[in-house]
Amino acid sequence: MKDLLIEFLYALLEFLLKRLDVYYLDGEITPAARRQTDITGIWRFGQ
Repeated sequence: MKDLLIEFLYALLEFLLKRLDVYYLDGEITPAARRQTDITGIWRFGQ
């Protein structure tokens, strides 16, 4: 049950990051760069 919850949270996080790419970064960021950038880094860049 716990693994399912973690998997769901990762899927949700990935979805949100993809939304951030389109909304804040205009699709410029690559999947490789996304993995290297934490959420706060993307958020600050968006601000």
